[in-house]
Amino acid sequence: MKRTLSFWFLGALCLSVLFASCSNDKNDGPSFTASSLNGTYSNTTGVADTLALTYSDMPLLGKNVTFNGIDEENAELTLQGIIPGAYEAKLAVSLVKKENAEEYLFEGNTTVNGTSVNYAGSIKKGKLTIDVDATLPSSTLVGTWSLPTYNPAQDSLTNPVFVYWETPVDTLKQYTALLTAYLPNLLGQNVLPQVLKNVTFQADGNIVASYSTDSVAIDGSGLLPAERTWVESPKNLCFWYTQGETLYVIPQIEMITALIKANQGGRAVSPDIEGVMATLARWSTTGIPLHLIQQAPYVRMYIDYEEIEPFTTLLPLITPKLPELIEQLTAGMDEAEAANLMAIINPLINSVTKVLEYTSLLEVGLNLSSEPLAH
Repeated sequence: MKRTLSFWFLGALCLSVLFASCSNDKNDGPSFTASSLNGTYSNTTGVADTLALTYSDMPLLGKNVTFNGIDEENAELTLQGIIPGAYEAKLAVSLVKKENAEEYLFEGNTTVNGTSVNYAGSIKKGKLTIDVDATLPSSTLVGTWSLPTYNPAQDSLTNPVFVYWETPVDTLKQYTALLTAYLPNLLGQNVLPQVLKNVTFQADGNIVASYSTDSVAIDGSGLLPAERTWVESPKNLCFWYTQGETLYVIPQIEMITALIKANQGGRAVSPDIEGVMATLARWSTTGIPLHLIQQAPYVRMYIDYEEIEPFTTLLPLITPKLPELIEQLTAGMDEAEAANLMAIINPLINSVTKVLEYTSLLEVGLNLSSEPLAH
């Protein structure tokens, strides 16, 4: 009798444990849910690489995407610095659980600040993958723009470089006048046509340039534009968008740094370049504001002094290289021409810091034409 009671007692105990276990499993629910993946996924330098991001089918580095799973079918993605003109873009996405896998898929399209956005991707523990394609609102800037041919007799709008410099100090006005007249000549006539063929503002917000790395002769005796080797810059180095009469240019700092390192054979970026990168980083959110003036077939884009003033701290790095530049500039000149040029340049070099200190207005810009550069 005692043996029988013990048997039934053990059987009841086992059943109660089983039922309790089943009940707890039911209350706990599945351990893998969309909300269990909530967090910020990143491919920025110095953090764990948890984001695989492409923009216009090309990798885009230095970004963050935040995932917020609302339920098993809906989530919100926050894209930071990916859509030109919308630094923080929130996307409501529909989720589809991947069969036999702890992974969710999503895809769709939406409009953010007038920009059409298509996206597709997936998310699993420790990794968010997303491909983004965008089309900016219609703009007359979309297309390829070339440098106008330099002509000193032409209006300043139709020459490649625009400089306007003012100071309230009478003793410095002669130098600002010389700089205003001389820099457009030096850069627009001689230097820029040797390094820049054209600039394309693409509908997806990319800026792509056709440029040359051939040696540059400051005196204009180098290879003609038609004789130079031209290459196209990669996508996702620089974005653009417009608001009213202002053009915003957004440098993609980590993409630019990665390209520089690749061109240097993987060596670390020099401290001088890192300083410039740090300054550019302040522009990597809303962009560098450029005033925009369009007068078909030309467009002028120029920057105010307040935006470029931080770069004046680089003058001590540039000054030691000036003798070499001046030597190139005077190469091929006869003695009298070189002496006359140095009489202009030396006072400018010696007074440039003071001129900048007492600058009341400085506008530096680039003029482009929708008509190809004539050779």
